[in-house]
Amino acid sequence: MPTYTDLVIEGITCTISIPDYASRGIRVDVSPDPRSRQIAVDINGEAVDISLPKFRKRVVSISCSEMEKPTFEGVWPGDTVMLTLIPGLGFTSLMFEAMVGDWRASHEEWAARGDWTLELLEVRAPQFAS
Repeated sequence: MPTYTDLVIEGITCTISIPDYASRGIRVDVSPDPRSRQIAVDINGEAVDISLPKFRKRVVSISCSEMEKPTFEGVWPGDTVMLTLIPGLGFTSLMFEAMVGDWRASHEEWAARGDWTLELLEVRAPQFAS
């Protein structure tokens, strides 16, 4: 895995290889999966959360603009990986099984820069590590 980031993506059904010069300045966005939102208004006009905890999932978007791009050869939506997120995103360390939702890669030849984005959807409940 890259030496320039603490982000760890380990393949289960696919392998995502991130070269050293594809991870400097990496951006990781974590948000609740919009499909897990179940908010209703009760008879008193108050908003209430009626979602079941087991359906509360995260969406992780990882992106970077760098000299190189990860190798997405053979990586398709639905493939699964183990994702370990770096501290600083509101928790100490978070590891969970995730499914590839989408990925994009582009290359700007004259600027010698590659842009890439990987979207992952949480599959299993996270394991918190200290």
